[in-house]
Amino acid sequence: MTKKDYNDNCKTLLSDSKIDFDMLIQSYALLDKQVSKYAYLKKKFVNCGMSNECNVGGFNIAIQKRNVIEKTIRVNYKLTVDEIKSRIKDVKLLITNVNCQDIVDLINSNSFEIIA
Repeated sequence: MTKKDYNDNCKTLLSDSKIDFDMLIQSYALLDKQVSKYAYLKKKFVNCGMSNECNVGGFNIAIQKRNVIEKTIRVNYKLTVDEIKSRIKDVKLLITNVNCQDIVDLINSNSFEIIA
């Protein structure tokens, strides 16, 4: 499946307020990658005299989004954080930031359905 096909399928499901396990794992993997990136940048520029607020802000936002996805996976699929981390190791990232944000928004609105 191509990235475009995958994201078109995600948009269709999200428009019906439906989320599947693969979408959650893809989102978690994407956000985990963002958390790592911002953590690196935050640490890199901590003592350089420049404003580091954008890296700190990006880090905090990515952590919050990842926590929303993590909680949903833990509650609905009964996986531990270690199990989630092991599942994302070999994931080829297909999901876009837009679809990831839509998933987080849908979960935060608490009007979604988990499908198999």
